[in-house]
Amino acid sequence: MSVSVSSPTSLNTTMKNPVPSNTINMVTIIFIALHSFVEGYELILVKSYLLFFMIEYDPPP
Repeated sequence: MSVSVSSPTSLNTTMKNPVPSNTINMVTIIFIALHSFVEGYELILVKSYLLFFMIEYDPPP
């Protein structure tokens, strides 16, 4: 895994911490985005299924 260093201060923090905070932030953002995407996808599936269910099997009044 290659790490690009833009400033000496980030190099110092990388030397101090075994895992750079940038990597932790990136993983957290990716995890949250993936989680929300999966939740949104499930919500869309449930909504479309309910819509299909209502249209196909409309109970008589």
